[in-house]
Amino acid sequence: MKFRITNKIIYDVIIMMVGFGILTGIAFPHFIIFMGIPEKSVLNIKFFIYCIFAGILVAIVNIAIVKLFIIRRISALSQQMEEVKNTLEMSCTTIGYKCEPNGLLLKEDSDDELGESIKSFNSLVITLSNALKFESEVRAFSIMLSNQMDVNVIANDALKFLMKYLCSDSGMLLYKINGNLIVLSSYGIEISENITQNNIIEKVIQQGKMCIMDLKDQEIFLKEAKFVHMPNSIIAQPIISEGINNGIIILSKNTLFSKEELNKLDTLSIGLSLALTNAVAHGQLQELAIRDPLTCAYNRRSGIIRLNQELERSAKEGYPLSIIMIDIDYFKAVNDSHGHQAGDLTLTYITKLICDSIRETDMLVRYGGEEFLCILPGADLKSSYEIAERTRKKVMNGTLNYNNSSIKVTISAGVVSYPETNSQYAEILVNKADKLMYEAKKSGRNRIVA
Repeated sequence: MKFRITNKIIYDVIIMMVGFGILTGIAFPHFIIFMGIPEKSVLNIKFFIYCIFAGILVAIVNIAIVKLFIIRRISALSQQMEEVKNTLEMSCTTIGYKCEPNGLLLKEDSDDELGESIKSFNSLVITLSNALKFESEVRAFSIMLSNQMDVNVIANDALKFLMKYLCSDSGMLLYKINGNLIVLSSYGIEISENITQNNIIEKVIQQGKMCIMDLKDQEIFLKEAKFVHMPNSIIAQPIISEGINNGIIILSKNTLFSKEELNKLDTLSIGLSLALTNAVAHGQLQELAIRDPLTCAYNRRSGIIRLNQELERSAKEGYPLSIIMIDIDYFKAVNDSHGHQAGDLTLTYITKLICDSIRETDMLVRYGGEEFLCILPGADLKSSYEIAERTRKKVMNGTLNYNNSSIKVTISAGVVSYPETNSQYAEILVNKADKLMYEAKKSGRNRIVA
């Protein structure tokens, strides 16, 4: 039942103590009469005043004791709560602010209800401190990821951070790019080519749930992964974005991962998923910006930029550089005879044949219409001519089937090399290669001129 005199509990206690002291002073004379003391000695005003004064004095002493042992502790608790509030405000407004719980804890020296309150307060302070520390770490992790848009850099930085944060000896990060699961980063693990087909990885991808590998799971996983330091605990954490599992984080260490560590990894993987998704999307946009939408060869603008870069590098480091300008012979006739769709298919067909003929380090550019430019870093005039001739023969001997018709085409090409053509300007090399290509056309087409 609620009984209050004022709006302050402490004042209510003081009033009640004083009141109880007065009542005790009034009742005490009657009590000692009951104990056998003569009424004449007790029932007089003077004795009543002494008893009431004594009752008030006892109340005052009790109030002093309460203030000394209880109110002082409650005041200290209140002050520390204010400090906790200030700390929370600082952590919310100051990047990198560190909350140290030791300066906020109260001394635990009582086993009663007040002592339990102090223990609960200290426990709350430690929990808040840990939460703020983790929030700060999540913020630092997010800032680190947001400073990069390269998916490989993000993967490397994230894996290093997670390994250090969770005291892992080894780690690996796999992520889907263009539908293919690939290893973006790994430390302390020798992996086989079939790692992405591992049963454990496939299970985590399908289920989208963290896997804490038991001995049987570890045996399956270790078929495609060899650890530099043999672990006692291996976990696989899915990287989920918008409900879709796009990747996996593999971590291992010599001791078991705690429940707290697993929860932290689960939280951090959310930020990592967002960063990787954005980086992949950014990379795809960048790729679209430099690619020809029909053939997927590089577009003219990106090709000229790359050619200037390679020319500068060749001049500085002294290695050769060649370009091949290719044109499809009688391409207009293909459009006129079979339609523009057949013409588009011819362009993609020729693109594939050229890509199959040049090296992985070379760059194929759709220069315009039916013209293609091949940039061959490190290739001299002889080897570039051989590549062009190989491409010409492959096109000449190939056939494109379209609507029950066979489309056969040939190409003409001009080959130019640096430093034979002593110019560090891309436009000059391209113009010379273009002239040589037209010489090939004038001399009968289906040939190479260098």
